[in-house]
Amino acid sequence: MVQFFISPFWRAAFFLSGMIIGVGMYGIPYVISRAGFFLGTIELFVLTAVILLVHLMYGEIVLRTKEWHRLPGYARIYLGSWAERLILGSWLVAMPGALGAYVLLGGEFLSNLFSGAPEVWSYRFLAVGAIVLFFGLRFHAKVDMATVLLLIALIAGLFAFSSPYITLTNFPESDLSQWFLPYGVIMFALAGMAAIPDMVGILEHRPKLLRRAIIAGTCIPAVLYFFFTIAVVGVTGANTSEEAIRGVAGVVGSWAGILGSAIGILSTFGAFIAMGSVFKSMLHLDMKFGWKTSWFIAIFLPFLYILLRFDGYLMLIGFLGSVFIAIDGLITLLIYEKAIYFGGRNSEYSLHVPVFVVSLLAIVFIGGFLYEIMF
Repeated sequence: MVQFFISPFWRAAFFLSGMIIGVGMYGIPYVISRAGFFLGTIELFVLTAVILLVHLMYGEIVLRTKEWHRLPGYARIYLGSWAERLILGSWLVAMPGALGAYVLLGGEFLSNLFSGAPEVWSYRFLAVGAIVLFFGLRFHAKVDMATVLLLIALIAGLFAFSSPYITLTNFPESDLSQWFLPYGVIMFALAGMAAIPDMVGILEHRPKLLRRAIIAGTCIPAVLYFFFTIAVVGVTGANTSEEAIRGVAGVVGSWAGILGSAIGILSTFGAFIAMGSVFKSMLHLDMKFGWKTSWFIAIFLPFLYILLRFDGYLMLIGFLGSVFIAIDGLITLLIYEKAIYFGGRNSEYSLHVPVFVVSLLAIVFIGGFLYEIMF
């Protein structure tokens, strides 16, 4: 058991899972209930395969490059300054937006559990997160490992206690008019590519483990999302609420609300720490800010979201998933084609992704981007 907790492999895998699991998890049951359980579940697992392949491609890019960067740095090396500016712009919009969503929703969950104004709890959430982010990567990885393990236990408990209330008639039939609704939310809920360079550091000079750690770290959230969706939609059906838990508590009892709020606190805090760590590193490594300045910026921008009180979190994460993750994905595909031939070192694994598969991935990203913008 001790070896499990100190294993670099599992610390790296859970760091990625901690980056992935966040507010997107709470939007998935709602969008799947609108699109239909069968159609929504197919989208969940198809997009999991898409994101997993892109994660593995990015891992290979990191291993093929001598210097340690974030995506903006790799974009500059392999594609030029235009790509670096595009990714920097994307991250400077998307990451503070996601961090702000974590802080606001974390405050809501804390308020549900302990009472009091959500704004006050959001400030407390941010204060604790700021303290954790002041420490280094290894400490962040340990925090994320603990939160993900607790999440697994709590979601298993929610599923077990909700099971007697689950009925097949609550799983909605497919509605093709809503087929695109889950896309952006699921993409946002699964994306964790930015954590992959840090995984190399967590693995402590054992890069051969990176491939398996990426697979584990990406698949764990997808499995949790699936069982969480069954536990919610199976109980509330067409009445599934946007934040998932309110409807379940109304059927199962107040304890489900307590358990759901605890899951929400852990998922938002773990995601805040993982993404905040990556954002801070990007500001330092690729924008050349000092460590303390990078830490301050990573905390100050989410603070603005508390002041603005942006409430449309489901709309926000759907937009971020469809647009900004598409930009990151497309740039990663372009970098991958360059890194194979011009990388400065041999990678510990090589995917040999066929051109037609890369083209299909590009179609998925471009199609989602255009549909979100046009419709």
